[in-house]
Amino acid sequence: EDGLGLPQSLMRDISLKSNRTFFIDGSISRANGENVVTVRLWEAENLRLAGTFEGDGGDLLTQLDRASEWVREVLEVPAGKGSLGGDLALAETYGESEQALKLYIEGLKVVLFQNDRDQSNAYYDSALEIDPRMVLAWLYKALNQWEQGNATAARESVTEAQKLAHRLPERDRHILKEFAYQMDGEREKLEKLYRLQFEITGDVAPLRKLAVVKMLSGEAPESIEL
Repeated sequence: EDGLGLPQSLMRDISLKSNRTFFIDGSISRANGENVVTVRLWEAENLRLAGTFEGDGGDLLTQLDRASEWVREVLEVPAGKGSLGGDLALAETYGESEQALKLYIEGLKVVLFQNDRDQSNAYYDSALEIDPRMVLAWLYKALNQWEQGNATAARESVTEAQKLAHRLPERDRHILKEFAYQMDGEREKLEKLYRLQFEITGDVAPLRKLAVVKMLSGEAPESIEL
């Protein structure tokens, strides 16, 4: 099980439905007075353990950064250039406040398990009071506000997130761009973003989104050209 208590069979099913070949789980334990990170990489198809990373204690976010690098090495992910060169240091994205990070995580969980966006935003607001530069809290607060029908507040939160977009990991930068284009009705930019995501990752999910955009615009999904 992972930190949320999900059984491996469910994690496998989620991975396969999301067209993912591997998934990870892990734990944080105490040894000699230090936090030690353990990360396990699993093959989704047959639940075979592909490898295990054991941290060496010390700073928690640094260990997680090293675990991320280890996963890339095991999967032989080629080094890219510019924004594709690798993950940002976690402290850059999540900030230096452990309490703000915990509040952010609670904000995610309360939506996932209870669909309570009001309480989620309350957690995000508390995190932002501690660390106003926690960009992920701004981003996911904006997504909540949009789902609640509060377009004005969502735009304000997106604006704050855009000011700090350089702190976002690549995946979340795409989420922010996609969301901003959707709010502003920027169809051409949205289509280009989905094509770029497909070219970079090979994941078919952006193509499904592109097909939906075309259908909503009165075009046949079959008109997609790669």
